[in-house]
Amino acid sequence: MSDSIQNKGASNSVEGDDDTFRSSSNEEREAEANDKSVSWIDRTNSRGMMEEALQMKSISVGTLPTSDSTDANHSTNDAEMSFSDEKDGDQKEVLADNGDRGGRKATLGEEREGDNDLPFDSFSMLFCAESPLEHCLPLLVFGLQMLILVLIMINLLQTSDRPLVTTMNVPVDVPMTVRISQYVACMVSVFTADDLVSGALNVGRRVVKRGHMDTERERLLGTGVRRASAQMHELMRSISEADRLSKRHWKWELANTMRIVEGATVVVVSFIFIAQSVTAIDLWLNFAAVQFVGMLDDTAYHLARNRFLGTTARHLAKRVSDFEVYSEGERKKKIIRRIRLALFVGIGLLMWAMLSVFVYNQATLTYACSVIRLSVGENQYHYARFYSGRYRIQQKKINARAVYVQEQGRGAFIAYCAGDINRWTVSPLDNDEEPDDPCSDIIMQSQRTKTHDISEVGADGMQFWTGDEADAHIKCNQCSPSRKGGDCSQRGTCDGDTRLCECDQGFFGAQCQFRGPCTELIMHDEFPGLYTHAYQKSWDLMYLNERPVMVYSRPVYVQNLENDIFDLMVFDGGRWFVSQSDYFVDWYNSYSGKEKADMSLASYLINSFNARSSEYIASYIAAEPTNSGSPSNVPFRAWLTEASRVSSQAGIGRLGDEEYTAYCADCNDGETGISSCVGSWGETDYSLCQPTESIHGTVNRCECLAGFSGPLCHLRPVEGTVELHLDHSSGMCSSCFVGNPWTVWDLDGLYVPCTSMGKLFFDDGNATFSRELGLHLNASHFSVFVSSTDDTFDTLCQAKEGTEEVYAIRRDGVDERIHVNTAIHLDNRKEFLGEVVRVGEVDCHAAAEVDHDVCSTNLAEVYSTPDLKTSLLERAWLLLDLQITPSALDTDGTPDPVEGNAPPVAPPTPSSNEAPTPEGSPTETEDSTVMVGSGVSNVASAASESYTFAVIPKNTENSFFFPVQSGCEERAAALSRPSVRGSISVTCLYVGPNGQNATEQARIANDLIGKVDGISMAVIDEALASDVAQNALAAGVPFITFDSDAPSTKRQAYVGTDNTALGKELGMLLLTRFATSGSYAIVTGDFGPNLMLRENGIRQELSARGWKEVSGSPVNIGINTGVEQMHSLVNTHPDLTAMLFTLGGIMRTSAEEWKAFVQEHPDLVLLSADATPEQMDLLNRGFVEGLVGQQPADMGSQSIDTLLSLSKGQEVDEFISTSLVVMGRVNEGNPYNPLESTSAAGMAGIATNLLWLLAMVALFVAAIV
Repeated sequence: MSDSIQNKGASNSVEGDDDTFRSSSNEEREAEANDKSVSWIDRTNSRGMMEEALQMKSISVGTLPTSDSTDANHSTNDAEMSFSDEKDGDQKEVLADNGDRGGRKATLGEEREGDNDLPFDSFSMLFCAESPLEHCLPLLVFGLQMLILVLIMINLLQTSDRPLVTTMNVPVDVPMTVRISQYVACMVSVFTADDLVSGALNVGRRVVKRGHMDTERERLLGTGVRRASAQMHELMRSISEADRLSKRHWKWELANTMRIVEGATVVVVSFIFIAQSVTAIDLWLNFAAVQFVGMLDDTAYHLARNRFLGTTARHLAKRVSDFEVYSEGERKKKIIRRIRLALFVGIGLLMWAMLSVFVYNQATLTYACSVIRLSVGENQYHYARFYSGRYRIQQKKINARAVYVQEQGRGAFIAYCAGDINRWTVSPLDNDEEPDDPCSDIIMQSQRTKTHDISEVGADGMQFWTGDEADAHIKCNQCSPSRKGGDCSQRGTCDGDTRLCECDQGFFGAQCQFRGPCTELIMHDEFPGLYTHAYQKSWDLMYLNERPVMVYSRPVYVQNLENDIFDLMVFDGGRWFVSQSDYFVDWYNSYSGKEKADMSLASYLINSFNARSSEYIASYIAAEPTNSGSPSNVPFRAWLTEASRVSSQAGIGRLGDEEYTAYCADCNDGETGISSCVGSWGETDYSLCQPTESIHGTVNRCECLAGFSGPLCHLRPVEGTVELHLDHSSGMCSSCFVGNPWTVWDLDGLYVPCTSMGKLFFDDGNATFSRELGLHLNASHFSVFVSSTDDTFDTLCQAKEGTEEVYAIRRDGVDERIHVNTAIHLDNRKEFLGEVVRVGEVDCHAAAEVDHDVCSTNLAEVYSTPDLKTSLLERAWLLLDLQITPSALDTDGTPDPVEGNAPPVAPPTPSSNEAPTPEGSPTETEDSTVMVGSGVSNVASAASESYTFAVIPKNTENSFFFPVQSGCEERAAALSRPSVRGSISVTCLYVGPNGQNATEQARIANDLIGKVDGISMAVIDEALASDVAQNALAAGVPFITFDSDAPSTKRQAYVGTDNTALGKELGMLLLTRFATSGSYAIVTGDFGPNLMLRENGIRQELSARGWKEVSGSPVNIGINTGVEQMHSLVNTHPDLTAMLFTLGGIMRTSAEEWKAFVQEHPDLVLLSADATPEQMDLLNRGFVEGLVGQQPADMGSQSIDTLLSLSKGQEVDEFISTSLVVMGRVNEGNPYNPLESTSAAGMAGIATNLLWLLAMVALFVAAIV
């Protein structure tokens, strides 16, 4: 009978747990087989043995039931089994065990967790997993969840692209609808924190096999026969199962730990989303997305259970139902429920508390930007620049938003105007007023917005009250310590308390963007004074309490003149101006005696002066608006009359014609300083910068070479123009070197004391004879020599037989530069060696100007015939217009430092026929040559914009750059147009070295700084270009590069070809059109960093596909020896497959030699960069296989557009790509074929999309597996 009972129990066990039994271990099967051999044991003894065994195993199974209780329980428990259709092979269990399974019920296709059930998620699947394959799915789901959540968190907390950094990137403030949504979302998130709570509650609890401790045991004991034996058997089986489960208890703890980590991360990310939201719809959308990520573990379980993830995953998911958390009794269940509730409530309260802290800080403007900067240009109203400067936050709010007041003299405020306007506005403010109504007197306004963060309106631009676009931008001036000096230009540190930059020594500005401030400014020519007033050449930095005086965050410079009247150089928010201390009417009239002593001029400028509201008069003003940190390199012009107050769009007024420029005397010794000393060849020479003592302490000053002058030694000994005018017998005149400043550039009296103007050939009717003109400079004289003999440079400028010094002027013992404006006359008299005549006596007007290169290489080409013997040159003039620097300059004494404020002189009295002016204001009289304007204006008149942009190629003789000039000039002409708001004039100044000369190119660029509004340069030498960029940007001149980039410089943009992409196109052209394998050589030149990028592009494309670069490659070819080097390369490598040229110059300069080389090596593939007309002709005739052409015309036109945008303060892309045109020879009927027009940006986009597609396919395949 017992055997039948045991067999029946075993049968029920097999049928009730079919899948589990089939996947059980060998140990379980052995234990099941041993059930039949259990001997009869006394119930009392068996119970003691069980208790002893339990103590040995330390397993508690509760009080064992008596036979009566066992019978009762057995009578009320009955397992019912049902099976679905056997066609799909899937058995579904229907369990109804209300007493022992905590009310758990299961029906077909539906499950519900009970109190003791394992959570139905992928973490429980990890616990139940046995084989390595079964572990993959749970771990993959957890890794995917954490990857998504971590990426979201990183994106939410990053600050690199945020204008304003706050705690956890919380917004400045939010509307009430968002505030309510935030609190509600915190409450909702509590109910979705189940993973965190269940993981925490299950830590440390045991997992047991479902049924081993109750149901199966009761079934066996309910027979009433051999109950002790069955009881002992079940106990031993349970002990074996518990022992097996205890060995993998660590997996249960790991699953709970992962569940806690995932749940906590979901809560944290949800809270960050809640706190950062600025609109209700974004809040709920983001919240829902995070909750979806948090439910991926549950989703994975249900997908596995329903056979969407394969058979193995399905069996693993079903196995979760075979285990349960061990029940500790009803009392402990209640405790767990209470703990669960407490955790939910605690999480919710914690989120509410943290959110309330953020709400309080938002209400007290803690997160609002404390200091903002408003920059205003003059595109419509010139006086709008007065509203520029820093604005500091106030304690009060207007329309629930912050209020900002201008620091400089409290002249304006910025606040939010609500109602129908809904804009941030800029309004005027008097010193004694408090900000009130931002809607009543609007000067400028933002676009319509409801943002609480004013820094967000900066990118959208501003408008005037008329609706016209304003050249105005708002930027938060607050730095962030977390950016490690990035907000301070890496030249200072961010103060954690004030959130303002503390600049390093030698730098200043809101972001430490300026070097200095400069301690002394020196001018070539001082300002002409008004009446008997005299200015000086030197201006010193003004101090107050040993700190530089700053107005609109710019330094003030001063001259301490006679009668203690100070001359001041001050910034008004957009332009520098020159005035006198007694011309500041507010200060001069409002204070007297002790008050004036207490309220010094420096204190007045710092605390009370405002360019809009203060009354003052300016004598000189910067010719153009500027944001430079100092007036160095800024041209000043006399401010003769102010703009008309009648017109609503007034310009700056009438200015004088002459410009006056000051230069910073603080030189750079290679480590510190601002300006660069200029060497004899126009290069930066740090050795000339030497320390010296001054009123500012020890400073660096340039010690110039003999004959060089200026604060930076940038004035050469001889500057100006020398022109040749040639009169032919035919009556036609030719002119050479007209307006060319380079003719005498190298004449310095040190290394080049003599220079030749070339030989002139005359015909007296009987014979042809020559005259050679030489310019000579030494320490005492400048001279002109005329020679009738064949001289060298060493003997040309020497007085001897056949050579005469026809002109000489002393240059020693004088203080000022000497202006030479005269002419030397020559004619066809053989014994006549020339004479000095007046400029007006030049009787030769050029019919056509001759190219400079022709004049400097072969003057015979400018004659009537190329045959010198038949030349009919009758007369010639050498026209000199030069500035000669004295050999020893006497410098003015340094002015004494400013101390105190002595009573100023009485102001001039206005003339009777002029309108009354403020007291102390000078007016125009009969003796005056300058009339100064008021500097205060309430309205403006039509403004005119004028820009001159310099485009500097590597070599003006290189035909590749000819389209650059055309594109530059055509674009400038297209932009120059009149309009109802004024007119705009854009000029392209195309200038550069006549040959490939990096030093000369840098000198040209440096000389143009302060004379043009922007510079675009094709870089030859990156180190020299870096100095040019630094000098230009320090002077407020935009600097960009084209064709050849210099990314290590401070250039603001690069316009041109992606040179790496060009090299790759050359390699791809070779691969796709001509050969699939072989050896190649790169032919290049030492002409700039762009060629190295092209080399790298070629290698990247060919080396990856098995091509071999021969030894000796790359070959740096010379202009005149390139083809010879090509022959040498082929002789060294006779099996060479292809030559790839990174430049096309050799095809232009040596076309015939190139053709001969191609005919000698017809099987060699030749591919070249560029597509000039000369190269296109060779391609058409079959002398080159392919070209990758650039768009030089686009480089010229886009350089103008980019410089114009930068001049207007607009942002531009750092890399402005021009397209490539790939051309390859196909056949005789179609000599060339444009293959494609592409850009680096397009290629990068295609590659990126392809990578994303491959990644998505790989992820999909991994999920299927």
